[in-house]
Amino acid sequence: MRTNNNQKKNIKEVQKFVYLGSVVSKHEGTDRDIKSRINKARHAFNTLQHIWRATTFTLHNKICIYNSNVKSVWLYGSDTWRVTKTNTLSLQKFINRCLTNVLNVRWPEVVSNKEECKKCNKLMASTQIKKRKCGWIGNTFR
Repeated sequence: MRTNNNQKKNIKEVQKFVYLGSVVSKHEGTDRDIKSRINKARHAFNTLQHIWRATTFTLHNKICIYNSNVKSVWLYGSDTWRVTKTNTLSLQKFINRCLTNVLNVRWPEVVSNKEECKKCNKLMASTQIKKRKCGWIGNTFR
């Protein structure tokens, strides 16, 4: 097949781009993608604010909704992340804020992060990401 020289297009080099919902960045690595994932999950969480405040839903139902609509958003692509302490802390802070809202914990009350995770039957962010990485590595080896 003959190609015309006028039809050739140059490919530009860019600093970052979005591919399948994940941010691929030349200099920031996974930091940029994790920030983007947290923002997307925050938006999903805030969209469901009326459910978190509702008294008609049981805690079990709220946790199921959280898992399917919020947790799945921030965990997407985590099996390929290069995780640092800073990233893990920012993810854990976001998760703790979400669980505090879901559990309806108000200001004078004090509930530790581990207690929140225990009440909601959740693992710490670092543990959840490690489990995803192990699954991804298993699939890769197969």
